Amino acid sequence: MFIDEILNDHESRCYELFRLEVPIFNMLCRDLVAHYGLKKSRRVSIQESLGIFLLYLAHGCGNRLIQEFFNHSGETIHRHFHKVLDVVVNLSKDIIKPNANYNETIPEHILNNLRYYPYFKDCIGAIDGTHVKASVP
Repeated sequence: MFIDEILNDHESRCYELFRLEVPIFNMLCRDLVAHYGLKKSRRVSIQESLGIFLLYLAHGCGNRLIQEFFNHSGETIHRHFHKVLDVVVNLSKDIIKPNANYNETIPEHILNNLRYYPYFKDCIGAIDGTHVKASVP
């Protein structure tokens, strides 16, 4: 009921909670099902699974808060988060690709500086002003 209410009656809440507008949310659901094999379960719809995943990412909230929103057990929340995560990892392989000649355009201040070049030789976007939050597991 929660996800249906958000997607059908509260477009602004959809963006606030999931950081996607309703049409984009629905397109992503269709794409993950059609091209990446995301499947619904007996009790959790595709929209709910994606909602669980996006709420985690958008707000960094914990499993217990997600349980309250979606009225599912912690194990169910955990399972569906990881199910969508696996599918999104496959999606990322298709959409996150470096430019074919990314290594040919190394900035001069990296290429000519021994302090940087040996260490950042094959890095993409390491010192170009792009900041990507990442952590190594």
